[in-house]
Formats: sequence, structure tokens, C-alpha cells
Amino acid sequence: MADAPPPKKIIRTNRLILREARKPDIDAFYLELYSNEEVMRYWSEPHSSISTTETYFDNMIKSKRNGELAFVLILPQSASTAPSTPTSFPTTTDEGKVIGHAGLWEEHKNELVFMISNKYWKQGYMTEVLAALVPMFWEKGIRKVYAYVDTSNEASLQLLRKLGFSKDGLDLVESYKPAEEVVRMELRNPDGGGEEKGSSDDGSNV
Repeated sequence: MADAPPPKKIIRTNRLILREARKPDIDAFYLELYSNEEVMRYWSEPHSSISTTETYFDNMIKSKRNGELAFVLILPQSASTAPSTPTSFPTTTDEGKVIGHAGLWEEHKNELVFMISNKYWKQGYMTEVLAALVPMFWEKGIRKVYAYVDTSNEASLQLLRKLGFSKDGLDLVESYKPAEEVVRMELRNPDGGGEEKGSSDDGSNV
């Protein structure tokens, strides 16, 4: 009989629970994030059906970094104050409400990706999450992480600058959406890092 896989990491910040993505989360991902025009403004076109979200979500579930370097954000039920809207898609779990995700999802990149429902913008949640995750990246021996941000997304740029990210000197690169530009923001491990756990987007060790 095969041994059961070890339990995934669960992180608790002051207000949130961070844990691995699970299949039942797909409904909340679609309703709160990927079909939401406001949330997707700087990403791509909103998903018109949950099947589109499923394709992306399946890759997150299968990622070896799921629950290790990348997490779903849960607002405990006792802390949830956002008004609920009747819907056929459940967005809560026994733990609380799924409100976003953050981390290094792709196995061969150290690209930081983060999204949160617009119901929870400007409340410091993502600052709280990334402040907890960045030290964990360094503990894993990662030497640097980077994020691509739309140049007009001032809120995300301010968040990254607050955490110490800076433009890495590269020229603006093509965005996911036509006629928009993004910049690469980078943060280096202050201790230099140990064994490299990922690769940069050009395939070289970072």
C-alpha cells in the first residue's frame, strides 16, 4: 500500500488562511476572479464560461508548487464582511471564502502572480500575503522573484515597490492585452540565496 502524500503547507497571516488550490475552488476562481471584468482589467479578457477557467485552474492544481510556493487565499468565515450575492456558484468552503491566489505557480519560473477579488481591494490583504510569502521564498533558496505589471496598474506597482521590488532595467515587454505595456519588477534575496529552485523566463539560472 502506497504511503499517503505528506500534508500540504497551510499558512496563517493575521487575517487570512493560505493553502493549496483544490478542485472545489474552481467556482470561486471563476466568479470572483476570472469572469470579473474589474479584476481582469490588467490581465486578459474576462472568461465567458467556467470551462475557460478550468483549463487554467487545472494547471494550478497539477503544479508541484501548489501548496508549497503558491497558495489560494481564504478569508475565514468569521472575518468575512463582504455582502453575499445569490449565485449558482459556491464561493465558500468550510474554512471560509476563497478571495484570490498568490505565489510562484509555474515550475520553471520564479514569476510572482497574484490576484484578489475587487471586493477586498485597498484593505491591505495582498500586502499581508506577500509579506508572508517572500521570506518563505528566500528560505527555499530562491535568489530572486519577479512580476510583470501593467504600467497603468499603479496599485500593483505601489504594492511591489513597498515590498522592495524595483524595475530590473529591461525594456517594456509586450502585454497579454493589445496596446498595453507591462514592466518587469524584480526582488532579490538579500542573503544571495542557496541552491536555485527555479529558472528565469529565458531559461538561465537566476
